Amino acid sequence: MKNVINGLAFLLLFTLSGCMKTVYTNKQVLDGYKTKQDVAKIFGLPAEKKISQTSEEYLYVFDGRRLKDQYKNVATVEVKEFNPYERYVIFLFDKDGNVVNRKFKGVDFKEQAPAPGKTVALVLGLSAVVTLFIIAAASSIDFDSGFGTGFY
Repeated sequence: MKNVINGLAFLLLFTLSGCMKTVYTNKQVLDGYKTKQDVAKIFGLPAEKKISQTSEEYLYVFDGRRLKDQYKNVATVEVKEFNPYERYVIFLFDKDGNVVNRKFKGVDFKEQAPAPGKTVALVLGLSAVVTLFIIAAASSIDFDSGFGTGFY
């Protein structure tokens, strides 16, 4: 019985993630930043930057969805090559400050919203499963055994 309850709890947690719909993908969110000012307004100072004669690249280091605290509001380091990080976003700007490319790894900026239809379907489906489980459990009890009635 404990395994059944654990299984139902796992099923509930697993299916609740399906109750959200993606409004904007990671790429769509990052494509919304068009200029160096747009990027600086949201991300602040980069951890590292590379400057060439025709472009500039900014690297932002993340810890999950947030910028790493150690890279917030500090001086930017100018480098020849970026250091390796597990979670980052790189913006490439042309000389006019327009974003011409974005690279990212290990970060997720997608925007999600609740999907009420999926939630209703999930609740109804789980209610049906629990009801069937209760019916099956009740039907497996042997009421004809005479247990507790005093008649054999």
